[in-house]
Amino acid sequence: MNKGRGICYAFLAMFYVGAGVLALFLVSKSSDQSPLKFAFDSAEANATFDSYGIPTITATSIPSFAYAAGYIHARDRLWVMHFLRLFAAGRMSEVPYNSYHRSSAPKWSNLTR
Repeated sequence: MNKGRGICYAFLAMFYVGAGVLALFLVSKSSDQSPLKFAFDSAEANATFDSYGIPTITATSIPSFAYAAGYIHARDRLWVMHFLRLFAAGRMSEVPYNSYHRSSAPKWSNLTR
């Protein structure tokens, strides 16, 4: 009976973590929505953004498109890539909690007294 309850709690926790990650992906977007121009070798690429922050990339070659897409992805989602890399490596303890959640986190000095 307890084993089934533990499995249920594990799936529930995985659901909430997945929902939180999905919410972070949907909510986060770049505040800079100005059009971008890229020059890669002799080819060019242009990126425009709609009102939701979704980029539209037009390019004259595949390498210039890949460069523009990589640049926009890194600009908008660098912190997500960093956290996913740390999570996959099992190194999330390296992220200092107080520096990211200063308003809601208890002070370490208050916990040790």
